[in-house]
Amino acid sequence: MHRGNGLREGSSESKRRKKNKTKNKEKETSATTLALLQESGNRKNKLRQNPKGCPARMDNSESFRNLPFGAIGLGAPSRRIANLTNATPPSGKLAIRVDLFKQKDRISETRATGVGPFSMPKPNTPEELNLRGRLAGLPSNVAVPETEAVGNEPEEGDPVTRLKRRVLKPIQERIYGPLNRLVDRLGYTASVALFLVVAGGGWLGVKFWNDPEDARRLLTVARYYIDARELKAPRDANTVEAVRDLTNQLKDDVSPANRDRPNGSFGAWTQAQMVVGLQGQGITDVREMSEWFESQAGRCGCWHEFTIDPPHAAAGGWVLLAFSRLGVPPAAQDVEFVLKNQHKPGWWGMFPGTDDPGNASTYATALSIWSLQELLRANLIPAGQKEAVARAIAKGRTWLLDNAVSTKPGRWKDYPNGVYGLESVGISGLTLHVLHKTPGPEPNASDSYWMANLPKELPMPKDQVSSSQIVVTNQSGPFVDPTHHFLLPWLLIGTADAYPKGKLSQRAQAAKLFHQIPERREAIARDLKDMPWLAAETVIALRYLRGEDVI
Repeated sequence: MHRGNGLREGSSESKRRKKNKTKNKEKETSATTLALLQESGNRKNKLRQNPKGCPARMDNSESFRNLPFGAIGLGAPSRRIANLTNATPPSGKLAIRVDLFKQKDRISETRATGVGPFSMPKPNTPEELNLRGRLAGLPSNVAVPETEAVGNEPEEGDPVTRLKRRVLKPIQERIYGPLNRLVDRLGYTASVALFLVVAGGGWLGVKFWNDPEDARRLLTVARYYIDARELKAPRDANTVEAVRDLTNQLKDDVSPANRDRPNGSFGAWTQAQMVVGLQGQGITDVREMSEWFESQAGRCGCWHEFTIDPPHAAAGGWVLLAFSRLGVPPAAQDVEFVLKNQHKPGWWGMFPGTDDPGNASTYATALSIWSLQELLRANLIPAGQKEAVARAIAKGRTWLLDNAVSTKPGRWKDYPNGVYGLESVGISGLTLHVLHKTPGPEPNASDSYWMANLPKELPMPKDQVSSSQIVVTNQSGPFVDPTHHFLLPWLLIGTADAYPKGKLSQRAQAAKLFHQIPERREAIARDLKDMPWLAAETVIALRYLRGEDVI
């Protein structure tokens, strides 16, 4: 039977052409299959995550649903699918298994493990990627190699799986494992010490990077702890300049020409403070100064802040203290005036007044027993008065201890029973120093409280407290006490006295305050230029801190 091409069916030429046509069709089908496999893999890589970042599952069945018959294999319908390569299948979890169940003239059905009629796991491991890359270059008459089935492992898009593989596993391999080996090698104690050193160094590094000034302060604190190991207050050599500035100022202020100023600011009180502050400098004429003090005492054997005011216990206390430093005995009436103005409970008033407890002054009491003790220690009290002086000192000291602020053994008010009495670091530092200088039990509780409650920063030179308490005097009736209690000098003196009783950290805080003095040098010189009384107290405190026996 003839066809339209002029060839007889069943002839040799017809068979040859039919065979060539079949081969060409098989080549086209194979190329199409490999192209679709490659396209499917690319689509999987692109769709591994959806826009929200969660793993996406892709069904590849759509890619193969329209494959022409014979797209999976080549040759006659009865032939098996050949291997893709003669090489040994790679190790790993890649497994593709193709089973042919029904074959007639063409492959009618193909099934693969996975989702859809044909599915491949996503290539991730190097072996899988290598095999995937080799698919494109294989001959068209081979099929996928048969390997071990994967099983029911989670898909690679599972968040937990990805977290373990990409985050936890590298941490375990690169950090946790080496640390464990280091701990085994060093031991537990050494490892903890090393961790603290590294952590502390890192913290200091961050602090230094964020705030270099704060880092400098932290390094300075470390230095304070080194100083705090000693039980004596550190003596900063840099305070020498501040002492020299104040000493030069006081040399001019102590001149006799200043004593007659109309404002009375260079009266007996101020002159006495300057004498104590300048002792040992060879500036004061001892005889001239002692005679001038006596001339200011008058017939009462007392001293005033201003000539029109009532006798002032603080002014008298400083003058008697100056006598003890000059080495000159005061007149007997000067001592007697102090003794007769002590009230029965042991306190003194700032001015001679009634027995009203509201008149009791901490400042007057502290200065009175301190000055008497210094005269007694220097053997400048007449023999007939020594016993009375000793009793007065003991009673006054007991009153001071009994009248500290409740629950605060290291703090005092200027008027403990007064309506306007104020707690003050200045008056408290003076009182603490007097307790150390007078006979009796050590004020350990006061020292401990003082050291536990130090300020964080050094006060400014002119910081002060004044309650302006109204007292009832014998001479003028109600009278306002204008006394100002300055913080800086008596904070330094009180801290130097209580320093040995502080804990290590408290002594470090005290050392920090002491080391801030050089930073205040300019402020001290500027602010105290026209305040000789405060300049004198400040230089006394600085010299005492340096270990000089000035008070």
